[in-house]
Amino acid sequence: MDTTVSPTRTAMTVDAITAVLMLLVFRSGIQILGWIVFVGGIYYGMNRFRKEIGGSITYFKALNCGIQTAFFASVICAFSVYLFASLEPTLFDKTLDAVEQQLKTYDMPSALIENATQQMRSMLSPFVLGVLTIFMYSAAGCFAGLVCAFFAQKEQPQMNN
Repeated sequence: MDTTVSPTRTAMTVDAITAVLMLLVFRSGIQILGWIVFVGGIYYGMNRFRKEIGGSITYFKALNCGIQTAFFASVICAFSVYLFASLEPTLFDKTLDAVEQQLKTYDMPSALIENATQQMRSMLSPFVLGVLTIFMYSAAGCFAGLVCAFFAQKEQPQMNN
């Protein structure tokens, strides 16, 4: 087993590819395909790490690699979300207008709707949106990693003497 191979190095390589593909797919508006790319990137990172360390990997090493891949991909996505939100400030207004219209369909009192959207306007910023992106993708990546590690694991064969 090569000790210079680390799950972090593998995760950082794979996450860049995964994050770019996710951003391209999400910009096209096909949300489910973006999540498939995200989970596929996690699984690919686990398999790549398994090959780099000699072809066998335990569940927890695969999970570690998957979680790191998800985290690094979430940081790249958060940075792009931060840049986009900073360069396009009308994005918040459009989003909040859509939320307000959606709330009106639930027959909520207008004062409550106005209060809710006002609170959202005061809390939303590019920084907050970036941090929320990291938390969302990291949490989803942990869950995906739990499942993908089961399929990526391969124990070392036992040698009988």
